[in-house]
Amino acid sequence: MSHGMPQKPAVHGRSIIVIPSRILDKMDPKDRPEGPAGWTAAESQARGARKQEIPEQKTFATELDRREILYLRPRSDKKSTIRKGAPDFTVFIPLGKVIFLEFKAPGAKQTPDQIEFMNAARKAGYRYEVAYSALEAIQILKEEILKAVAASLMLSGD
Repeated sequence: MSHGMPQKPAVHGRSIIVIPSRILDKMDPKDRPEGPAGWTAAESQARGARKQEIPEQKTFATELDRREILYLRPRSDKKSTIRKGAPDFTVFIPLGKVIFLEFKAPGAKQTPDQIEFMNAARKAGYRYEVAYSALEAIQILKEEILKAVAASLMLSGD
């Protein structure tokens, strides 16, 4: 949806009011109509992208459960109470490694809070990756497990 295109119409009584996105952008969110009629084009796109990410996250969580790998995942159905910008998954790799994984729909970008968290995690020496599918996240996970096992074998001399 382009910036100047109207959103879905807001219905007030019997009248239908269409508010262009360029107007919604300038309005305080609390003054906008409720629901999709009050979303800007960017907000509507972000919500659509989030809907694409959720099935991929569920597939990845199922794979982690199947492999009995410990992970943390904030709820996606409610506003999170953890630190802003925290990734979708914190995965505890066997042998003491941690990897942060953020899921994004193709073409979606990280928020400034997510970029800040990613930079802090990487600066602290943690692996942080953005995955665009469950398959990509599983491949990242496999790579990290193989690295951890190889490092462990080198330390033990086996």
